[in-house]
This record gives sequence, C-alpha cells and structure tokens, in this order.
Amino acid sequence: RENVRLHERYQVVNMVVQGHSYQTISQMVKRSMTTIGRYVEAYRQEGLSSLAMIRPTGQPRRLTEAQVFPRIFHASGPIPENGR
Repeated sequence: RENVRLHERYQVVNMVVQGHSYQTISQMVKRSMTTIGRYVEAYRQEGLSSLAMIRPTGQPRRLTEAQVFPRIFHASGPIPENGR
C-alpha cells in the first residue's frame, strides 16, 4: 500500500515537471490541489526521498495496534481448517 502511495507521489511530481497544472493533476489522481501542492513543496525542499516521509494527517488512532488486530480477526470469523 505504501508503494502505491509513493508511486502516486512520484507521478504527481513528474506531471508537474512536464508542465501540467495542479488542477489537471488533481483531477487525474483524484487528490486535492492542496495535496498536490504538499507533494511538490516536499520535493522542492528535500528531493524525492521526502515524498516517502509524508505522514497522513488527521486524528490519531484511538486504539493501539494490539487492540486493532484482535478486532479485525474477531470480525472476520474463524479461519477454516482447510484454509478456504
């Protein structure tokens, strides 16, 4: 999943370098122009490596990893003996 995000960021920067507008890129990749601007600004300040370090914004999780995984497994039910 992280590789998909990273690839998208690289594509965005490449499209800007090719001369596409933020609005066009925004419509193509289904991201806001603000997000496009963040990717480009990170690239301008620190190069391609900075694109991998952008952290998601928003409210942090309320559950710890130890609390999340049992809920996921419980919700999906038991795993059958034969693996199907």
